This record gives sequence, C-alpha cells and structure tokens, in this order.
Amino acid sequence: MEKQRILLIDMDIISYRAAAVSEVRTIEVLHKASGKSKNFKTRTEFKKFLKDNNIEYSPEFYEIQDVQQAKPVSHALQIVKSQVNKLKSELEATDVYGFIGKGGTNFRLNLELPKLIEQRQKLALDLEKATEEANSKSKSSKSDQPSNKDATDALIRQYNLQQELTALDSEKLRTQIELAKSQSDYNRQLELTNQLTQNEEKHIS
Repeated sequence: MEKQRILLIDMDIISYRAAAVSEVRTIEVLHKASGKSKNFKTRTEFKKFLKDNNIEYSPEFYEIQDVQQAKPVSHALQIVKSQVNKLKSELEATDVYGFIGKGGTNFRLNLELPKLIEQRQKLALDLEKATEEANSKSKSSKSDQPSNKDATDALIRQYNLQQELTALDSEKLRTQIELAKSQSDYNRQLELTNQLTQNEEKHIS
C-alpha cells in the first residue's frame, strides 16, 4: 500500500500571486485643453513620449488616472493550478488540501502596520505630483513674474508633504520595532532603531 503524504497549502499566498500577475496596470492621460486622452504603460513612458516629441511636461496641463484591468479568470486559475501541481510533485504528495481566508474577515487589515503602509503609498504619490508641480511652477516663474506666488505655494506644499512622509516613516518604524521586540528579534530591533534615528535626523534637518 502506497504511503499517504498529505499536503496542506495556504492558498492566500498562491491566490495573491495569481491575482497580481493577472492584472494589467496602465495610466490614462487626459490633455485638459484638447480633451484628448492616451494610454501609457507608466508615467515614465508618458514623459519619454513628451520628450521624444519635444514637448515640455507641465502637470497642470494633464490629468492622469491609474487604470487596472484584469486578464481573463482562466489565466489566474491556470497559474493557481500550475503552482499547486508543482508543489504536489516536488513534495511527492498523494493528497492536497488548500485553505483560504474568508473575504471581509481578514484581521490583518485592522493592524496598524498595513494602515501605515497604505497611507505612505498615498502620501508618496501626492509628494511625487507636488514635486512635479513645484518644478513646473519654478520654470514658469523665471519668465512670468505673476507666477512667483504659485511657485512659492507649490514649493511649500512639496516641503510639507515631505515632512509628513518623514513623520509617517518614523511612526511605521516605531510600529515595526514594537513588533520585533514582541518576537524577541533583537537584531531586527537594532536595525530598525538605527533607521529610526537616521529618519529623525532627516526630519530635524
């Protein structure tokens, strides 16, 4: 009789990977004055397109929307099937059982660290936009005296967002330090504490 080997799989990980590669991310750029729009893979590709056509990028002229499009469900299912079969083969399992969390009851979403990471991602995007606006306003102010105030306002907004981002990074590091402390991971705790010190020094300067 063949010896039974049961494989238990955390399907949250596999389903997340399958969903990630089954999604196409692009941006839709609207030229406000003409009302025309065009899709690009990334913001970098859009700016390269402007540069190649000798067009100076001015953020106030465009509206950029992030676009997420899912590939057919069959694509994700095939990835899941492939990964499960690979694990089954490599571990020589006779039986496979997969377990996945129920939607809407993920306790991790209520933890402090994921919230901080999500806030940081949004803040970093706002800072990127503010930096582009500040650079654009700064160029305009050299040739147009009335735009000096706009340039100053843009620089102040950029500075404030940078300060917010630095403060948020410190809060995230403190949360990670407490987590490392609870796990008695002293090396990780020391590493994070050094990062926090450097970040605090940057905040003061």
